Amino acid sequence: GPPTAMLRSALLLAVVATATAFTATPMALRPAQLKASSFCSAPSALAAKAPKSKAAISMDLSSITDNDGSALDLVKGFAFFGATFVPSFFLAGYFLGGYYPLMAVGAPQEPDWWPTSMQYAHGVPKGTLAANVAKVEAKEAEIKAAKDKAAAAKKAAKAAKKAAEAAAKQAQ
Repeated sequence: GPPTAMLRSALLLAVVATATAFTATPMALRPAQLKASSFCSAPSALAAKAPKSKAAISMDLSSITDNDGSALDLVKGFAFFGATFVPSFFLAGYFLGGYYPLMAVGAPQEPDWWPTSMQYAHGVPKGTLAANVAKVEAKEAEIKAAKDKAAAAKKAAKAAKKAAEAAAKQAQ
């Protein structure tokens, strides 16, 4: 039907656009020339100047971002796109109060500045929760040990009472 034809033409346009975006054409390599007009009659003074040299510009990413006609142009394009996306994912995680990305590669817990208030159903970051659980379990173990000790003391008192009663009976 018509939607399929539209999709097909959109796909074709996308493929052509991708193919042309990553190829160096003579048009892209030639600097723009300003034409003389009645308003601006001296084009030579205002002609677009070429950059001095790649080596002179220390802070440029043109070797990554620009296409020079090599076979790696497409790969370079995707790599640069990916390199700009990684911080975006990190920031999205930050602003949504989501999962701390470095925990996926071995960070033991989220740092204090990571906004986790809305992340978990109980409202406590996993690292803090683990620490709190450990504290509670230690306290519970302590209480259990105290109870066991009390029960053992009670048993010993009962046994001592029995022994005393038995000794009293024998003495009679």
